[in-house]
Parts: sequence; C-alpha cells; structure tokens
Amino acid sequence: MKVLCLTLALLLIFSVSLTNVNALTKDEAAKQLAQRNEALNKIKNLPAVVNRTNPVNLLVLDLSNSCIKLIKYNMTQSCLTYNDLAILDETDQRYSGKFVYDNTGFLHREKPLINNHEIQYKNKLGIFVCVDCPGKVATKARSIIVEPAGFVYILKSEKAMIDNTRNVYHDRYVKDCQTARVSSNMTLIVDTINYMKSNCTVTEFNEKETIVKPYSKKTYDGAAYQYQKWLENAKKFKTINCLKSLEC
Repeated sequence: MKVLCLTLALLLIFSVSLTNVNALTKDEAAKQLAQRNEALNKIKNLPAVVNRTNPVNLLVLDLSNSCIKLIKYNMTQSCLTYNDLAILDETDQRYSGKFVYDNTGFLHREKPLINNHEIQYKNKLGIFVCVDCPGKVATKARSIIVEPAGFVYILKSEKAMIDNTRNVYHDRYVKDCQTARVSSNMTLIVDTINYMKSNCTVTEFNEKETIVKPYSKKTYDGAAYQYQKWLENAKKFKTINCLKSLEC
C-alpha cells in the first residue's frame, strides 16, 4: 500500500512538472511569434519595389549569355570571367550572397541570405557595384553587361552617309544611361562604372569613330571608257562628210 501511494505521488509530481514545461514552451513559442510579427511589420513598412525615378543605389555588373557560354566551354580568350570581375564587387556578401564555385568549376554568386537584399544599401551613401547580382535587382538598378571583346555597331539613325562620312561605334553601347554593354576589357569596364556613377557625364573613352570615305574619281584609261569614246565618235562621224570637214 505504501509503495502504491508513493508511486501515485511521484506520478502526480511528474505530471505537474510536465505541465509547467509545456506551459514554458508555449510561452516561448508565443514570444517568438510576437517577435516574428514585429519583424514582418517592420519589413512591410519598407518600400518593397523602387521605381526607376528613385532607383536602388546598386550598379549591376553581369556577364552576357554569350560570355557565360564561352567560359563554360573553356573559351575564355575573348571574355573576362567572374573571377576577374569579383574584385570590383562592393556589396556585403553577408546579405547579397557569397561567390562560390559550382561542380563544373564556374564561379558565380549564390542565392542571398535574405530577400530584397538591395534594401540593405538603401540608406547608404553612394552607388555600389554588385557583380553577378542575384534576384530581380537588374530591373530596378542600372546595369553593365560584359560582352566578348571587340564588337562594332552602327546606329539605325546613322546608317545613311552624310557628306561622304559615316559613324561607327565600338566596344561600348550605352542606352539612356540605364544599361551599358561593354567589351571584355577591364580598363573599359572600370571607366564605364565611373561613367554610370557620374550619371553618364565623365568618361575617358570615346566609342564613336567617324569614317570619311574618299570621293571616287573617274579614270579615262580603261578599255570600257575607250570603247564608249570610240562609239560616240563613230555615231558623230556618220553624219559628217570627212572629205570636207576637219573633225575627222
């Protein structure tokens, strides 16, 4: 009987202790939930999307699809790699993601630890270069896309020659100071970064080249010209009496 009473007493004490533990766990869970809701409310008060009239202060630096394909096929003669460009990155990798190698040896940026990582730079002064920038930042920020070296292009509005001259552009194309495409040249890339940061006012590179095409001159010693001249004279002499005229 004493043993039974003692057993019942121990069970009662254990059940009370277990109830207290469960109550403590619920209190902690409630506290964590409150902290989470507080954090979510703070995030909701921040601008989730920044339009182009007030862009994020990141400058995205990415490789083009052409360069990525060439690099993955070990054809790196005409393209820089993210190994080269990573030294230009100015972001905090704790927020924007670290640079890692995949199983093929290709260096790229992994997924950031937080969503909307660009918000971390919102209240900081300056514009920060973000190499291989993750997420949809490129739709909000200015961007520089690195192409294979040595490309040339002509603007549609300047296809027609004026005064026997035409303009040819090379190695850099900038559209509305929002997007730039540049050749794989580190000096040019650095200049373009400074150019975009200055709102496209300061640069040491001129992509425009004016070509003057010399006017063609007629030559009078070719066989075609000599034949044409003889034919004209033959038609002329046909109507002239050469016995009485000095033109023959």
